[in-house]
Amino acid sequence: MAATQLDRDQGLRGLRAQERREYRVLYAVTFLIFLIVALVARLLPRAWDPLSSDTDERRSVFAEARAAASTTVGFAFMR
Repeated sequence: MAATQLDRDQGLRGLRAQERREYRVLYAVTFLIFLIVALVARLLPRAWDPLSSDTDERRSVFAEARAAASTTVGFAFMR
């Protein structure tokens, strides 16, 4: 009986490790996509900028991509 519980715990740890890997891969891909979007957005007039916020604060291209990726990737792992 104890071996069954141990096997179940090992499976959960493996699942969590797999989810961490999936999160990192998905975050990296999403970050690269939003980095390209942020770079293109810098070439557009400010009114057309898809990642701009309502404040006048202008963030770096990397900060904009990081914020957009962090916001969207979390939804992929909601249950």
